[in-house]
Amino acid sequence: MDTSNRLVEICKSTTKNTFGKTLHVYECSCGEILFARKTNVKSNNTLSCGCLKREQLWVRSFKHGQAIREKQSGAYKS
Repeated sequence: MDTSNRLVEICKSTTKNTFGKTLHVYECSCGEILFARKTNVKSNNTLSCGCLKREQLWVRSFKHGQAIREKQSGAYKS
């Protein structure tokens, strides 16, 4: 699973977060637009819009790479 940064900076925004820090506009490789602090992106604390976490969850949801946990394959039923 590729965990590299999926964000491309579009521009600096005039929007500020609740702490008064300037947010930048980013486009994720999946096409989503998000606002994030540049320091979070540079330090790899923010890698994507959330699509990376969803993909990692999907991979973990499979047992032995074959079946969804509720529907085990015949090899694992006793």
